[in-house]
Amino acid sequence: MNKSDLTPKWPSPFKTDGYINKQLAIDSLGNVYFSTQNGKLYGVNPDGDQLWSIETGSNSDISPALTAHGLIWGYGNRVMLVND
Repeated sequence: MNKSDLTPKWPSPFKTDGYINKQLAIDSLGNVYFSTQNGKLYGVNPDGDQLWSIETGSNSDISPALTAHGLIWGYGNRVMLVND
């Protein structure tokens, strides 16, 4: 939402196929990264369009975190680094 007038920033809501975990990560370009409890990691651009998704097939309640090396996320008994 736009803070000044509380209007939606994206033209339509971004839909996932599961409940979103607690935290979002936003990079310096305004891209948003989040995970769902059914084991998917999403990248969404500032316009609300999906950049990519990764499906692990394993449930996770861990939110991704941005580091200097890329996006770190955990699922099952694994931790992965996503970068360009």
